Amino acid sequence: MKWGVEFGEKVKLWEDVWVDNIKLKARFPRLFNNSLIIDNPLRHFGKWNKDNWVWEFKWRREWFEWEKAQVVQFKTVLEGQTLKTNMEDKWLWRDLQTCKYSVKFAYAIVSNSIPSASKDMYRVLWGLLVPPSTQCFVWRALHNRIVTKQNLIRRSVHLADSLCVLCGTKEKTPSHLFLTCQIASIVWNCCSKWIEVRSVIHFSLKEQFEQFHCPWLSKEDNKLWK
Repeated sequence: MKWGVEFGEKVKLWEDVWVDNIKLKARFPRLFNNSLIIDNPLRHFGKWNKDNWVWEFKWRREWFEWEKAQVVQFKTVLEGQTLKTNMEDKWLWRDLQTCKYSVKFAYAIVSNSIPSASKDMYRVLWGLLVPPSTQCFVWRALHNRIVTKQNLIRRSVHLADSLCVLCGTKEKTPSHLFLTCQIASIVWNCCSKWIEVRSVIHFSLKEQFEQFHCPWLSKEDNKLWK
């Protein structure tokens, strides 16, 4: 997402993404370091001349000759970027066509931000021979989106304690509930004996899920094991 600039009261010129999908301090680091005003919103970097917005900047020192090209480029970027009166700044999606939220666009952003190993893991998850509700539950567990005492307390739900109801010794987190709890360990050991595969119980749900690929088993048997 990026800021849609209107009045310029909420958007910070250097720190926020509001033009060309990149922070100006990252695009023009020398100008940022030379600016007297850094953390202020846009409306502090100019003034109204009747009905026209005019950009004005205060610098710590004069520019060297070789830096002036960057200053010109900076001013060119700001050309056409003007403020509006009586309208609040608002968030916009970076979909250049609509600037509105869509599931397709959000999915594309999330997919591009996931490392390739994780993409493979989720591809395997959605291909498992299990009911869709089970797939969704596993996805939520991998992302710590299930209802545990730890998550409820984070959401300001009042509970007597955060201990696991099964063992009563450790905090009830997803990794504890499914992996490190004494009861969970018994279940994992039973599964390992049943399929005759010895495995290590990890502390991370993602690492635990990714380890279940047995080279000596067929593709279909691996799906069943997962």
